[in-house]
Amino acid sequence: MKTQYFEYENHERPNTYAKNLALNQNVTQSSYHGGYPPENAVDGNVEQILDKCSHTGWNPTPSWLKVDLSWIYEIKSIKIYHRNATIF
Repeated sequence: MKTQYFEYENHERPNTYAKNLALNQNVTQSSYHGGYPPENAVDGNVEQILDKCSHTGWNPTPSWLKVDLSWIYEIKSIKIYHRNATIF
């Protein structure tokens, strides 16, 4: 299952929209747990199972994830999919 994460208006081409600006972009997060790297957050897969998600370590607070979009955009909306804790 694929979906868009970010939408933006391209000011050079008004009224045009892009989908999933984060797809396969450089990504970092506050910590790393097991086999769940931050790259999983930008691979386009929105399955809410543990094997497909990124996962920070257990102790750090606050936890964060940063995506380098390689450009300046006016972000209109963001979708974040959290792991379904009942599906492993």
